[in-house]
Amino acid sequence: IKMPLGDEETCEMHDLMHDLAQMVGDECLLVDSPSEYVNENTRHVGTVNNSQAVLRSASLSNTPWHLRSYVQFRGRGRLPKSDFDGNISSLRRLRVLFLKDKRYESLPESVGELIHLRYLKVCVHAHYLPEGITKLRYLQILDLQGSSNLRELPREFYRLTSLKHLRLGDDTLLIDMPPRFGELTSLQSLDTFVVGKNNGLDALSGMNLAETLAIYFKKQRESAVLEAAKANLKGKKLTVLSLKFEYDSVTEADELLEHLQPPSTLTHLEVDGWNGERFPQWGIHQLPNLVSVRIRNCKRCRNILPFSRLPHIKSLVVKDCGELDLWDVKDEDGDAGKGNSVNSSTWPCMKSLE
Repeated sequence: IKMPLGDEETCEMHDLMHDLAQMVGDECLLVDSPSEYVNENTRHVGTVNNSQAVLRSASLSNTPWHLRSYVQFRGRGRLPKSDFDGNISSLRRLRVLFLKDKRYESLPESVGELIHLRYLKVCVHAHYLPEGITKLRYLQILDLQGSSNLRELPREFYRLTSLKHLRLGDDTLLIDMPPRFGELTSLQSLDTFVVGKNNGLDALSGMNLAETLAIYFKKQRESAVLEAAKANLKGKKLTVLSLKFEYDSVTEADELLEHLQPPSTLTHLEVDGWNGERFPQWGIHQLPNLVSVRIRNCKRCRNILPFSRLPHIKSLVVKDCGELDLWDVKDEDGDAGKGNSVNSSTWPCMKSLE
């Protein structure tokens, strides 16, 4: 079974191979019936169907201290937090808890009793997480994808100092990051960051982030430009960067974007709702891997000339940018006669242009 942080992959095992694996060692058990026997040597349990009944069965509840991993592959319906509180919370030595499909109404405070957890994948229907989760000081991976109603993280979330990977999902409605979020300097991947009342972009300065990052600008901060400079995005190892502005102010819009220069590792860039007029130069030749650019709802934007200097771009999407004439873009001095204007041969590798 392969469970990366991004797209999930599963591999089916032939019944004979499954039986052989269980003959070789009984530390791992795949359960599909409440009557399955979990003996004292079992360390890793996976359930396929009826996992709610399996958790409530005596065969599992009699051996809670032996289990190190519990993986639930498929499940339907929404469960009350009492189901978690009365069953999973008793598995005190778990290192891995992976609940793929089930959506709990909310998590109980007792989740904080699973103090040995390194990996937690869970989907909740609630607007918040309990403060108890901040007691998981060894937690390295927290995957909350699918928790689309989640509005806030616990105020003492900064106590999760071992956290390396945080996944909130691209459908998150988070309104702000918790206070002191910048203290989580062990973070290596973070798919969503919200600029709000509690944190500016400078909270990212101490994090060596890679992979994908979407930044939501929900509040205009007084020191936004200075904080953006401290964030040092160009020093990260990001491959996908989305900048989504949700306020209408044009104050320092151009300066703010200037300080959000992406790293040379970037392959995909999206800018949505930006209220500036001209895209910055960004040392544009230092983005050799950028192949996809998406610009949306940038209603005051007049110039995307820097991207015309990247002949390896394969996909360019420009939507709802009323002030921009893609095929009549002039250089800073207004002179298009020097070969600096965009034309149909600007991107020889182009496969998609909208």
